[in-house]
Amino acid sequence: MEWQGLISILIAVFMFFILPVIIGFAIVIRDARWQAEQSCCRKPRRIMPKEVTVSR
Repeated sequence: MEWQGLISILIAVFMFFILPVIIGFAIVIRDARWQAEQSCCRKPRRIMPKEVTVSR
């Protein structure tokens, strides 16, 4: 019976701590790639210098 509780605890830890970290990293990496692609292909004129300093 103890190993079932241990497995449920591990699943809960994975769901609440590891999974959001992985999703966050995926979003950050995708956003960074998208911004690099945008700056590579065409120079965005809509972005204000103030927003650029905030995004760093």
